[in-house]
Amino acid sequence: MGWLIYESIVRHPAVLTAAEITRRLGVNEKTALLMKRRLQLMAHDMRPAFQSLIREELAEAFPQPYKLPPDGEDVRPAVAGKPVVHADTMALFSASLRANKGRKRHKHKGLTASIYLSDKLGGRQVGTLAHVMGTEKGWVQIDSIPDLTANTVGPIIRKTIPRNAAIFTDEGYQWLYRVYPNHRMVNHSKKSKDKRYKMARDRWCQNGVHNQVSEGINGSLKIAMRGYRYFRPEHSNHYLMEWEFLRNLKYFGLDKIAEHIQRSDLPRRGIFDCADNGGGISGAHSIRNTYQSRNFMAEPSRNRSSHLLNGKIDTRLKRLINKGLFQNLHVAMIENDAFWKDSASPSRKRKERIYQSLAQRMYDQCTEKEYIYLSDFSFQKKERKQAYRVLRRWQEAGIAELRDLTPGTKRKSRLEYGFRLLIPRLFALPRILYSQSIEEYQQTKKGADQ
Repeated sequence: MGWLIYESIVRHPAVLTAAEITRRLGVNEKTALLMKRRLQLMAHDMRPAFQSLIREELAEAFPQPYKLPPDGEDVRPAVAGKPVVHADTMALFSASLRANKGRKRHKHKGLTASIYLSDKLGGRQVGTLAHVMGTEKGWVQIDSIPDLTANTVGPIIRKTIPRNAAIFTDEGYQWLYRVYPNHRMVNHSKKSKDKRYKMARDRWCQNGVHNQVSEGINGSLKIAMRGYRYFRPEHSNHYLMEWEFLRNLKYFGLDKIAEHIQRSDLPRRGIFDCADNGGGISGAHSIRNTYQSRNFMAEPSRNRSSHLLNGKIDTRLKRLINKGLFQNLHVAMIENDAFWKDSASPSRKRKERIYQSLAQRMYDQCTEKEYIYLSDFSFQKKERKQAYRVLRRWQEAGIAELRDLTPGTKRKSRLEYGFRLLIPRLFALPRILYSQSIEEYQQTKKGADQ
């Protein structure tokens, strides 16, 4: 294992495959694969330490109240010498290599068109979509994702990047400005004002805003992953985190990582414990079980409503429901699944997706046992009314407790609501219905008038 770790670090960004481990060490294929999996599990265990170091670095570089110039002005003087975060997404493996023209680009647009089979072939995911973040000559973070939506990518970014950090992306992240005020985008499709040319000269860099760093990481990662030829989507997180771990290890250095773990409250299961039998992963059976438990859960289909279904209920939540708790929530979850499986009107489905996206954004910023003011959230003009609806539905389902916290007795000031979660924060947000049918709306309005 010492040779494996050292050799992987030295040859990075190139990868060390299990077949080469077999040839170099003279061990059989199963032993080489188990060694490879130990290294990948070590990368999983070290990620919290890297994320903590990244947050410290960015918080120091972008302290409160750091703010970039307004959109459209040159940002180069403001970001000179600072670790600006660049984010992008790329498809590592395409479905066309594993299916006879099984893609359906006229129906599924964007990068996800190339990683899913067509509906006639089952619609399952066979390629890998990687979300990449990093800084120039610095750290990287790579995640396997099923799609490029705010509900999928938003929590990944918020978990690592402080709110004041400067983030440069392309126009696939238009929703990110609501959370990060220093988010800037570059338009790669900008047209030229000169009729002689189709595309503008500055479509790659506009006022100092570009994402060339993430593009460079994409190229290096794609070349490295060719060494594996192909891996299944459920194993993608292991291979991507291994590559990320080796890059961050060379950037931060082992001494800095060890010192950070010693002075923080992170788990003390360190770099050598994961590779050694003393780390709690002893034996091939335990390694396989741990490896499978951390697999990436690929979506079974490209059905757009599949991610809005509750699916299998969390065993911890199911245990609470069996004890008689959260019964209203259980009923609401059943109603939601029935709604998406039935043939509801397209207009209501479109409205429901907007509510679900807003509810997920609000849930990501919630904490347990503390009341949160609704005014703490940054809403667009139309979203505040929708947020009231989300809170009412959370109160009816037992997800959150709602209180009127408007100051004063004469009620001259604006209505101010506060809420706190009633379900444990470790649960994913249960999917419930927020929109109403015309009949339900008329019945509600009639009851309010009475």
